Amino acid sequence: MGAGAVLLAGLLLVAFTRGGDSEVEAPPMTYTVSQGPFEIKQSFSGRIVPGEQVEIIAETDATVMDIAFRFGDRVEEGQILYRLSAADVWRKTAEARIGYLQAADTASQMDNWASGPEMNAAKRGLESARIQFEEIRRRHEEGQRLFERGLIARTEMEGLQSSLRQSEQAVTTAEEDLARTEARGRGVERQVAGLQRGLASTKLQEAVSGSEAVIRAPRAGVMVRPRSGTNGSDNSGAKVGGKVGLGQSLGVIAALDGLDVVFRVDEADLILLETGMVAAVTGPGLGGQTLQGRLLAVSGEADAGSSSEKTQFEARVRLDPLSEDVAKIMRVGMTAQVSLVLYETEQAITVPVSALNNGAPLVQVKKADGTLEIRPVTLGRIGPDRVEILSGLKVGDVVVWKP
Repeated sequence: MGAGAVLLAGLLLVAFTRGGDSEVEAPPMTYTVSQGPFEIKQSFSGRIVPGEQVEIIAETDATVMDIAFRFGDRVEEGQILYRLSAADVWRKTAEARIGYLQAADTASQMDNWASGPEMNAAKRGLESARIQFEEIRRRHEEGQRLFERGLIARTEMEGLQSSLRQSEQAVTTAEEDLARTEARGRGVERQVAGLQRGLASTKLQEAVSGSEAVIRAPRAGVMVRPRSGTNGSDNSGAKVGGKVGLGQSLGVIAALDGLDVVFRVDEADLILLETGMVAAVTGPGLGGQTLQGRLLAVSGEADAGSSSEKTQFEARVRLDPLSEDVAKIMRVGMTAQVSLVLYETEQAITVPVSALNNGAPLVQVKKADGTLEIRPVTLGRIGPDRVEILSGLKVGDVVVWKP
């Protein structure tokens, strides 16, 4: 019985010792170094927005008679979007034409000012004043001779002298009037008339271009709501029976071959982004398809919605042209997940990040004789789970580390 007890105790001790060793020391991890593609990605949440887009602008003041679409609809190039009051459109065109004709007539008069009625009248006035002056001068000379011979009284002679002075003044006044009239044809009035004619011509062209009582889509795409007004108010577009004004935004056509994905980037991640980076876009509404694109731009100003604790900047990815199948299901405003390739190379030596000695550029390599050595390495780009090794390891080396 004593021998059996000793044997049982020994077996229990061995079992306990083996069980304790298995919990304290797990088997080491190994990795055989190889060379291959390596890339680092980072994901962001965003939404589909118009990229290439055309704004629909009202080209005249008119009443809206009909709206032939709903925001969010796909439209084709040339499709009628709005029908306007034909009477309103005609009236605006007629008013513009009247304004142009009046301005053109005034400018034409200024262009031909030298032979125009005002110049002719001024010239006739001067000629008449000179003729009258010559007539009075002759009478004055004749009166002077008669006065010297004592044939007329002094009062009569003084009357002739007064008439001569008045006629001289009349000639001077007529000359000044002609000079002023000539100056009008060369000065500000002529310039103003020319500018008014050009302005009226522009208004007429705008009126003629908008003289059709319909507004058509200039290109195919998706109709989205108009942008906010310049005063910050929401420009909600036109309504049937309401008025639209010249220059008013009536909507935006987002081209399906030029959609963007907008997302926000933390301030600390800005250094990682470069324009032109390859992006992969997925989303719940894309039917499992992955779209391709490139980083188009990063805003130079912090997003207004950023909190004081976390500053963010808006970034934009331009999607590659969509296939017909994707274009049918694509909707502006859909949520999307953007995965940016921050770094990629076709041939790189990499090891798991956990293989580094506490994050330092040191790894443990198993030698041919089975012993281990600590080897310094030069690190390249570091990804979430792998790190690029620029030097210190070669293909075939076996890296060992404890998990």
